[in-house]
Amino acid sequence: MDLAVLSALEAELPGAGRRFACDFVGLWERRYAALAEAVAVGRMDNALDAVLSLKVSSAMVGARRLSGEAACVERALKGGSQVDLELFCGGLSECGRRTVRTLRGGFLSGLP
Repeated sequence: MDLAVLSALEAELPGAGRRFACDFVGLWERRYAALAEAVAVGRMDNALDAVLSLKVSSAMVGARRLSGEAACVERALKGGSQVDLELFCGGLSECGRRTVRTLRGGFLSGLP
């Protein structure tokens, strides 16, 4: 987690870093659920949309590892490997939960 990304955004546009981090935390479960559901029902176009959203928003919040996990899911989707896809989705889920905890416990701690 590179909190400098959010700190730089906050310095440039006061309040923007915190709002973006809050939005990211608030949307994490919904975004991951959309990916998991699309994978479960075989809607790979929807799954690709969902994972790209996760990858980009993770990078923007400074979550490099999470963005990398999303890139692994993206490659598995494009490569058609169901075994890899299930494995990488599990890794993405765990990494996302850790990222949310890190944001809540660090950058966003002390918010009302």
